[in-house]
Amino acid sequence: MRTNEQILSRMAEDLKLRGLAVRTQEAYLDDARIFLKWAGQPAETMDEENIRAFIGHLISVKKLSASTINVYNAALRFLFAVTLNRNLNYRQIPNMKQVRKIPEILTKDELGKVFDNAYTLQSKAILMTLYGTGIRLSEACGLRVRDIDSEAMRVFVNHGKGGKDRYTLLSQTNLEILREYIPQNKVNKVSNLASVHHNCLEAITNPNADTTSFDAKARKKIEDFRKKLALSHVKTTV
Repeated sequence: MRTNEQILSRMAEDLKLRGLAVRTQEAYLDDARIFLKWAGQPAETMDEENIRAFIGHLISVKKLSASTINVYNAALRFLFAVTLNRNLNYRQIPNMKQVRKIPEILTKDELGKVFDNAYTLQSKAILMTLYGTGIRLSEACGLRVRDIDSEAMRVFVNHGKGGKDRYTLLSQTNLEILREYIPQNKVNKVSNLASVHHNCLEAITNPNADTTSFDAKARKKIEDFRKKLALSHVKTTV
């Protein structure tokens, strides 16, 4: 019988062979590792009942969101169906139904205050680009100067989610902050993922930020924004 570490190593190979995005590979491996540690027994001795028990734990004890739980579910389905070559009864381990809500967003004035609280020009430029263009953290890492089209007012996203290229809109305000930031730093690329995440999270968690001018509702929206950004890059254990 193979050890769990041997199985995880094989799972890493399986993920790579399918050409999944690096972040997806990392997320699936992390989720599978957390599951195996929680279960405390060899993967080859487990089945759907163990997966059901784990998902129940995520729901009742950890109180994770439906979208997060569904990622765990996908990772475990891959582990069992592909790496362990098991025929699973998917009706026994269904995906959770996700409630689609219209998000509460900051007003123009509130956003301006958040951006102004950034520690550095880099923090402000990256945060404004992420918010204004809607690109992901990982996509911001690959953003090159030549991807910024000031004539058509758009940004080219090279090899984005799912390996697909696309364009997104570029505002005049975003263009101006990038024009200010890029020449000063002589950069050809925004930064690496860790740096992008650090600077963005730093910008909205500035302990010296003046939040007294925000009303309670605005502060709640900022706090939700902070939590989402923090959780988008940090995997917590179960």
